[in-house]
Amino acid sequence: MVVRYFEPFKKLKDSVYEYILNKEKHGVPIDYDSFAHRCSSTIMWFYDNWTTDLERDIFSAGVDTRWWFENPCAVQWVLDHYTLNDNIPRRFNKIYNKLSRHPTAIDWLKENKSRICWKELSGNPHPLAIRWLCENPDEIDWVELSLNTHPYAIELLRENPEKIDWSNLCTNHSLGAIEIIAENQNQIDWERLSANPFAIELLTKNPSNIEFSMLVFNSGARELILANQDQ
Repeated sequence: MVVRYFEPFKKLKDSVYEYILNKEKHGVPIDYDSFAHRCSSTIMWFYDNWTTDLERDIFSAGVDTRWWFENPCAVQWVLDHYTLNDNIPRRFNKIYNKLSRHPTAIDWLKENKSRICWKELSGNPHPLAIRWLCENPDEIDWVELSLNTHPYAIELLRENPEKIDWSNLCTNHSLGAIEIIAENQNQIDWERLSANPFAIELLTKNPSNIEFSMLVFNSGARELILANQDQ
């Protein structure tokens, strides 16, 4: 396999290698979940050092793949390693399920439609994923669709308000979702909304409803936080 990565990652990649070797030397378990989630260079290290032992360490203990799939490099890494394997171990099923959520994996999904996980696909904002959902409306998972930022997903939610998961919609990073929320303020999950950078205007208009413990995680809330330092 040919591995390609930008030269600026080279130094990081070497430091990742040293970190893992040091952990192993002292018998300290490696938190592969959070490590891969945070560092793209970790994925490059896996490219070069993938072994049966490492596979066992990472996957046999039931790794939480949510963290892996927060990293786009991890998605490509999984595709490169496993899509050509006809005998996929059962423990990898959850990995393939997560692929259905990622626009990065849409070409693979086109070739492997039998492996589509409709629950995860419902959160995929790729136009082709939206088309498949529209062609298979009975397969839509409305809880996950409530997180989908694609404009047509927003329209589906607007047309089916009784199916919306309002807590997830409050987490949805799209202006269309915020418009629906603003029209249905009795449904707002203010804790979730307080962390949503697309909801600053709505939060500013409703300061008494803000959960300030969550607002500090809102990347767009700097001015709002400064204006409410006594909270």
